[in-house]
Amino acid sequence: MPPHPSKHHCSCGKSTKRASKLGYCPKCSETCEGSGSAQPKGGVAQTITHKKWVKYQKEDCSACESVREAIEKKETCEGRGSAQTKGGVAQAITHKKWVKYQDEDCSACKSVREAIEKKK
Repeated sequence: MPPHPSKHHCSCGKSTKRASKLGYCPKCSETCEGSGSAQPKGGVAQTITHKKWVKYQKEDCSACESVREAIEKKETCEGRGSAQTKGGVAQAITHKKWVKYQDEDCSACKSVREAIEKKK
């Protein structure tokens, strides 16, 4: 930490009272609360939003990138496969649209499968 915390120092070498009050240099930094959109697999595009984040003007916003990655790891599911009742009747697994991470099993499919397998 600099010996005088009341002054703000950044890559542009400027030090101002305003920058000290803001906590960032308005000459070389800017705030971001999200920009652009991302789309989960099989889903609808979502606007990227996040809490206020300070970034250098010439850099991409790391908070936006984190949100984008989280959205793109998701996919929608409306049921996959089939299950058999105790009587041996096969039924398709269907349910309302459900959002899940791509690398996880769909909990809605699991619930429907269990209900079908309990039927006579």
